[in-house]
Parts: sequence; C-alpha cells; structure tokens
Amino acid sequence: MEPNYDLNVGFDYVQALVQTSDGGFTFAGNTGGFLGKNVWIVKTDENGNITWSTVWETPGTAYFNDMIQTNDGGYIVTGATASFNDFFDSYMFLIKVDVNGNIQWNSTYNGLGYNYNLFATKTNNDYYALVGSTQITEDGANYDIWFTKTDAIGEIIPEFHSWLIAPLLLMVTVSATIFKKKLFSQSS
Repeated sequence: MEPNYDLNVGFDYVQALVQTSDGGFTFAGNTGGFLGKNVWIVKTDENGNITWSTVWETPGTAYFNDMIQTNDGGYIVTGATASFNDFFDSYMFLIKVDVNGNIQWNSTYNGLGYNYNLFATKTNNDYYALVGSTQITEDGANYDIWFTKTDAIGEIIPEFHSWLIAPLLLMVTVSATIFKKKLFSQSS
C-alpha cells in the first residue's frame, strides 16, 4: 500500500513523523503556496489511512518546526511565522491539538524581534520547555537563543512566583522609608 496524501492545493511538505500511542502515525509540516504557508497535521491509522487532517492558518506564512505527542494523546506543534507585509513582523508559536485533530489553544511569543524557529519538549510536570532562535531587529545579522518554560496551556512561567511580588514590594517600601528617616535624622 502506497497512499498519496495530496489533500491540499499548493506546496505540501512534511518535517516530522511520530508513531502514536494507538499504533498509528502523525506527520506534520506545511501546506500552501508561494504567498503563504500554513501548518498542516495529519493523523493516520496503522495502515496509513487518514483519520483526520488539520490546518492552522495564519495571515502570513507559518513555518513548522517541531511536534511531540502529549500524555492525553494530542500533540504540541511549534514553529515561527513571517509576514510579507513587514519582514520583521514575526512570532514563535505553540499549538495544542487534541486527539481528534481539533486545535485546543495556541500561544505566541515575540522573542527579541525577528523569530526564526521554536522547538519544545515536555517537562516532568507536563509543562513545556521551549527554545528558539530570535534576532534583535536593530542588531543586524546576529541571532540569539531564546529559552523559556511554560505551563500546560502555553503561558510563560515567570522566573519567580507572582505571590512573591507583594512581599518584595513591601520590603522595598519599608527599606526606603527607613533609609529616608535615617537620612533626614542625620541632616537635622
């Protein structure tokens, strides 16, 4: 059996293939034409018969980079976009697709300016670690590495917990008040 997957009009290409927990396969890449590409994800059974096909569309061009299967049988898909309107208008993206091919959510990240790619891995607590290439648009040709961790729905986890903000603010206010009192008491 040699199935042909010419499902979309345009240039279709695949960049990832995973064997799924149910014995089937899922592959992902891009589909589209010269003026724009979209992310394309296809799930098959163990014989190569298509179970579902999903396209994530963007106004510009989306470049697929990575796909991993999640514990719930769905997928995390990553990549970056570029717009023909403004070459430096780009963002990295993280898409969550459920076991039936429905897009559950997507998150976007700006990096430093022009964004080139994004890759993901699951962490022990079913959160995600992301790494991509990004470029400060004023910097010229140098790319930098962008790294972050997200929670289970793609929200960036801050470097410190938000519950620390109030105590830190209180500590700074008290310290400033004490310093101000000492400064005025020394000048009188």
